[in-house]
Amino acid sequence: MINAESISKLLESDIFRGVSAASLERFFRKTQTVNRKYPAEKLLMLRGEVVDSLMILVEGRLQAQIQGKGGKLLRIEVLKAPQAVAAGVLFSQDNRLPVNLFSLESSKIIFIPKKAVLELCAAEQVFMLNYFTDMGDKISILAEKIKMYQFNTIRQKISGYIIGLSGAMKLKSVKLVYSKEVLAEIMGVTRPSLSRELSNLSASGIIKVSGKTIDILDRPALESLLSEEE
Repeated sequence: MINAESISKLLESDIFRGVSAASLERFFRKTQTVNRKYPAEKLLMLRGEVVDSLMILVEGRLQAQIQGKGGKLLRIEVLKAPQAVAAGVLFSQDNRLPVNLFSLESSKIIFIPKKAVLELCAAEQVFMLNYFTDMGDKISILAEKIKMYQFNTIRQKISGYIIGLSGAMKLKSVKLVYSKEVLAEIMGVTRPSLSRELSNLSASGIIKVSGKTIDILDRPALESLLSEEE
């Protein structure tokens, strides 16, 4: 049985946003879930393990990792509570975890069986839409991360991203799709580093930043950053 505190944390996650507390309380009264707490710096799940439940991180932070050449661990992303973990994998034909999950700090995960997730989708349309949105966003973010591999510097990554947003129409003004925190994660840099470089480009007169809106003031200069040396 999930207590009121856990339900409150679930409602803070994107995947449960808009679902009423009363609906969740009724749902969990008849649903068997598993709640697990993990200490900091522990390998929780290995790549290849079968995912048969929806995992919701309600406390702590996890790191998704894969093992690269020579046994080197590559960080894929950091997951912060509260949020769903590998939600799309649950309904994949190959429902094996594609990464290792490592706890960066003391964490808690609620496991909701697949059958119960389907029942909740049928009962709560807002949950179903949130679930689809979560899966779509994860695919989009992964695609953006893959694009970043062609760039070496933060300036190249920022210019490439902005030029990509402007599209074939070469729009003079674009709006950031993601928050700076998520964008920094996509680019594999810290948020302060991203903000600092955006400020530098703005001070150079190449772009103008106003919240999530970026005006392209000097497109040739912005495009030239793509070929600059490290």
